[in-house]
Amino acid sequence: MRVSVYFNLHRKCFSIRAEEGPAKGRVIGHADGVTLDNVTYHVGKAGQAKVRATGHKNVHATVRGFISAAFNFETTPVGEQAMLPWFLNEAHTNPGSDVFRAHFLRANYTAKVGDRIRYNPYLTDTFETSEGLPVAGADVAHLSLTLGHTARGLRKEENDMLTQRYQQWVCETLEEAHAKAEAYRKAGHQGVRVKETDDGPVVSWWEESTD
Repeated sequence: MRVSVYFNLHRKCFSIRAEEGPAKGRVIGHADGVTLDNVTYHVGKAGQAKVRATGHKNVHATVRGFISAAFNFETTPVGEQAMLPWFLNEAHTNPGSDVFRAHFLRANYTAKVGDRIRYNPYLTDTFETSEGLPVAGADVAHLSLTLGHTARGLRKEENDMLTQRYQQWVCETLEEAHAKAEAYRKAGHQGVRVKETDDGPVVSWWEESTD
């Protein structure tokens, strides 16, 4: 089931809104953690501008994708009806998956999925990596109240989802990192950055995918 997920400012959890089916456009549940596949990131510019002008937060940034798991998930009345056919279909199309619903509701969120993703309406125009590279999509994303937002298989542009992939390299010294960064820039890579981390200096860039 394709959904949009956003942080609920009042409930202090993630709200899940259906993007297809009879409940399209309505909130079908709330959760402390959500995993999505085939993800796209969306920021409403009007809502963003209002936050910056007034200093009051509103819902204008969502993560969209196909929901595969949730933690501490609570359905709304409309969600109970909307998700039942989906649960039955998943069990039918995945032979031997009679524990699918249990997996969905008891997903283990103890490990980070991949690169950390952030969005701050006051500081960033869109979702981006911790190195400051803007992202439009990802293969998999996990949103958690305790672990934050992480994703893997990052994509630079939504309409060209499989041609640009986010890459990074941990170097031993800062000098090595800057040398690699210069080489990547000369090779034509975009978004080349150097950042010092706890693991050491990191070079990050966008690269054409060969998948």
